[in-house]
Amino acid sequence: MPSLILRKKYAHETALRERLYPLFQTVFGIDAALLREYHSRGFWNPTYSPYTLFDGNLAVANASKFALPLLLDGQAVQAAGIQSVMTHPEYRGHGLMKRVFTELLSDLDRETDLAFLQTDAPELYRPYGFQLLKQHLFTAEISKPAKAGGLRKVDFLQETGLVREMFQENQPVSKRFAPLAYGSSFALNLYDPSWQERLFYAESLRALLVYEVRDGVLRLFDVAGWKLPTWDELLAVIPDAFTRVEFHFAPDAFLDGAVPVQVVPAAYQNLMVRGNFPLASPFKLQPTAAF
Repeated sequence: MPSLILRKKYAHETALRERLYPLFQTVFGIDAALLREYHSRGFWNPTYSPYTLFDGNLAVANASKFALPLLLDGQAVQAAGIQSVMTHPEYRGHGLMKRVFTELLSDLDRETDLAFLQTDAPELYRPYGFQLLKQHLFTAEISKPAKAGGLRKVDFLQETGLVREMFQENQPVSKRFAPLAYGSSFALNLYDPSWQERLFYAESLRALLVYEVRDGVLRLFDVAGWKLPTWDELLAVIPDAFTRVEFHFAPDAFLDGAVPVQVVPAAYQNLMVRGNFPLASPFKLQPTAAF
């Protein structure tokens, strides 16, 4: 398809960026109006760099990269994330994704030694040097009775300013493995009503909590704020009763060996890495940071 034109790193150009939105809607069912609103609310990641093939004004294939600074074993690492990998159904089978992806990786290899992506089809990315990482859940037998807490439900769409504020200097939820700047991903995930139902704010801690309690199990998905609370502080604000805790990230910043923790493989594995991943200890990317 010689008539296709590759454009890259153009997200700052409003007209061109909005020509990409219909491809999101066609491939992923993400409404273009949602993406416009997401951008207008200030959540768009300024490091997001699309690589797009256009047929005239129509975006037909795309892959994007963005800065993904991480804390790995207590060390800050400048990694990258890859997302928005998509091809218009009418243009598949012509090698367009290979063309786009190869161009993106060529630039990325000059910028970082470590790149991540999430996918339901890992076999597509192994030829490009990606390997699937095993993620884990962390469970502990911790009991707490129901009592008055210190949380209030957050209306995400009415309180986007609060979310932005909590991520201005957000503290990593784990020293073992945690993204250092993921407010854009957090916000996009919160457009899902199921995550909105799990979002709470602790005024006394100046922190957002994303959790649920089902069948006596506290499932803690994320904690975000300027200062990471202690485990005792979290217990004091959560009103629900439970007998077990399931952490969806490494809980080293909260339990630190004080309570026996069981490590079990997560049921869903979709995180891949390209480069020398140095971490041998069990870890998990919190689901609210998914990209």
